[in-house]
Amino acid sequence: MSKWTLPIIAVAAAIAFVTKPSIEKHKAVVDASFSQARQNSWSSGNLGQWMGIAAIDNLRSADYEDYILASRYKVKLQEKTVIDCFGVLGNVMCSRPSEN
Repeated sequence: MSKWTLPIIAVAAAIAFVTKPSIEKHKAVVDASFSQARQNSWSSGNLGQWMGIAAIDNLRSADYEDYILASRYKVKLQEKTVIDCFGVLGNVMCSRPSEN
């Protein structure tokens, strides 16, 4: 093991800790996603989809999990996760959970 291994790991961990996305960053990404989906459904004339997205947006709840070097944000509708976000190094990536 090189004498630089431990300092490099320590610096990388410190950077990950300092740049971990906050709950506000997660909320902003999810809100932008819902806003874009509403806009797309309205533009395409799909009123039913637009109303569904608006309902989910108003009825959703969320859980924020703060890990030491990363964070996770789950958007739920009736206790079922509909969007799962993971944040690390200042970035938030969201996806829909797979249907099992």
